Amino acid sequence: MRIVRAAVAAALTPGLARATEPLPLGPPFRLNTGISGPDPQVAVDPAGNFMIVWDAFNEADEIRGRRFFATGIPAGPDFRVSEPGHDEGGTGDRDNNHAIAADTSGNFMVA
Repeated sequence: MRIVRAAVAAALTPGLARATEPLPLGPPFRLNTGISGPDPQVAVDPAGNFMIVWDAFNEADEIRGRRFFATGIPAGPDFRVSEPGHDEGGTGDRDNNHAIAADTSGNFMVA
């Protein structure tokens, strides 16, 4: 939870000196509604809305995501971003190199 909170704070405060851990902008909040996992990635749109994606270590082996309003209120429950078993190279290895970006219109893309 601390890593996610720091990642969100860093993403929401551009220009913040990265020499120290970013300061939280509010109290901790729950990211997921059921399936958790490591490696959170955050993208913020120009209005301050943000989306977080993470690798869900569950039997489906998938990438999950959740959108939030700029206030930190969830825009809905978390959802599956990738197909189950996201083995992109067909090697049997997990693809943990997901990334997320936001455009100027508030659209998010996960790769």
